[in-house]
Amino acid sequence: MKIRAHFSNPPVRGSMMRLAIVLLGFTLLGGDLLAQQPATPAKAKPLPVSKYKGPKERDIGIGREYAAQVEQEMRVVPDKELTDYINRVGKRLIATGLLDQDFPYSFKVIQEQSINAFALPGGPMFVHTGLIAAADNEAQMAGVLAHELAHVSLRHGIANASKQQTIATLGGIGGAVLGSMLGGGLGELAAQGAQMGTQAWATKYSRAAESEADLLGEHVMAKAGYNPIELAGFFEKLEKSMGGDPGKMAQWFSSHPNPGNRTKAIEGQLPYVSPGPFTAREGDLNKMQQAVQALPALPKGGAGQQGGPKTVPANSAAPEFQIAQNFRQIQAGGLSLAVPENWQAGGNQESGMIIILPDGGMVEGGGIGAGILIGTYKPKQARTLQEAHQELLQSLNQQSQGQMQAVSQPQNTQVGGRSAMLSRMTSPSPYHGTKEHDYVVSTGLQNQLLYFVFVGPESRWAQLGPVYGKVLQSVRIGGK
Repeated sequence: MKIRAHFSNPPVRGSMMRLAIVLLGFTLLGGDLLAQQPATPAKAKPLPVSKYKGPKERDIGIGREYAAQVEQEMRVVPDKELTDYINRVGKRLIATGLLDQDFPYSFKVIQEQSINAFALPGGPMFVHTGLIAAADNEAQMAGVLAHELAHVSLRHGIANASKQQTIATLGGIGGAVLGSMLGGGLGELAAQGAQMGTQAWATKYSRAAESEADLLGEHVMAKAGYNPIELAGFFEKLEKSMGGDPGKMAQWFSSHPNPGNRTKAIEGQLPYVSPGPFTAREGDLNKMQQAVQALPALPKGGAGQQGGPKTVPANSAAPEFQIAQNFRQIQAGGLSLAVPENWQAGGNQESGMIIILPDGGMVEGGGIGAGILIGTYKPKQARTLQEAHQELLQSLNQQSQGQMQAVSQPQNTQVGGRSAMLSRMTSPSPYHGTKEHDYVVSTGLQNQLLYFVFVGPESRWAQLGPVYGKVLQSVRIGGK
């Protein structure tokens, strides 16, 4: 099944921009003294303020919940010297007083090769080792931290989640879609207990939010003693690096869309920020980068402590899947189900699905060969469950470019005590020498369908089929 699932991205290095120094001088022409006029400077922009006025306790509570999940899923670096260094940089930025002081900001380093950092509502921040490794100087790294802290202070993440602007807000593949329909505490924002992967923890901000974070971050780092031009230089460095290998920077740009010429915007505000001196230095960055390089390698196939689902090489035969005897509970809003405890769940931001995979369930370059996909679908014209189910099948067929075909008539069944429809479909398998079975189950929820796709190669269906049956029987919806 050709659905992309992102679990990690490697880091990248590149050359940083050099700021052109404009020299104003005088020229004698024909005996007249003519002064070259500088370009009209940009006007000072007022510092942005949060437009979201909900209780700040909500930010803090959600941030703590997610921070606990991140620490379970990602490898938090235990190196005290490295952690203390990041905390000193972070606290220097907070001490400027330009950020909301009501939030309990915290800083931890996670072993993740992609160049990024992300801050959750209420202040928990996680800095990727890939960012530390890629920075040319402390000011560049501090600029990224200031940018992320600005998002927290301006409450961009919680505002996005409340408006449900995107399926993947705050990692809420189940939250913003399923939670909005099913309700249930923190489930309105996130899939609790589901291992969503690094990328899903970073809110996809709007261009306007990015511009505000750039502006506030620029003022914060300048007042903290870091040259803001380094932030512009770092952004330009990332953009140039994208030309060589877009995949290396996919994580940053998926959650931080470029608001335009951000380098020009940052440079335009330089006359209006704190004048320095820009001499801040909380430690030896080179030494910290050496500490990052000395960290033991992560388990193959994932960034977290447990790792992501292992992939198999292209054109490989379907492996014998490891299925734990014990099952663990996954919750997404009012939806809960039990899956083998050694299977991993993640969120796909592009498709808006929860994806549950065994090791070997992904094939390099071929997509998903075995696992469970959970999503929602809003019918366009259907009036009955049967009609909506048929419309869903047509949509899945179109997404697979006509390769996913029904091989039997839909059957009536039940899911979580609700009426449901079941269809058996087939499609080409990414594993060599077998075809793929796709069992599609859907049930109505308000004006949408909640659907499950159980995927597996025919050669291993005898092994996977009974597992999928137990998973489906375990489904509970809205407490039923």
